[in-house]
Amino acid sequence: MQEFLRLPLDTSGYGDFAASYVGSNAKVQFRYKSRGTDLVAEIGFTFCISMEINGNLSSQKSLPYDTILFEIENNPRVDGIYRYNFMLSGSDFQFSVVAKKCTFVESIDSGVMIGV
Repeated sequence: MQEFLRLPLDTSGYGDFAASYVGSNAKVQFRYKSRGTDLVAEIGFTFCISMEINGNLSSQKSLPYDTILFEIENNPRVDGIYRYNFMLSGSDFQFSVVAKKCTFVESIDSGVMIGV
């Protein structure tokens, strides 16, 4: 696995997170603070084939916190598919997403995380 993206650092750990999967797009959002400002980050996945969220500590891989790792997914039916793996600080959940593209955006916390 290779490093794809380092997530912003919140020394107190991230707050709540939310995940959604609509059509062929998925997203994971989480709250955090940066320089005293409440923010919401969104990790978006385009042409998502699967999203797994694993909270069972005994079956998790060893992953660094707050870093999205990726590897090429061996899928003979679809080219350009990647597996993205990550853990968020302050959470015991691991995320594994198979998708064509991963994006990251952040915004001021508006109080609503998932909008479909």
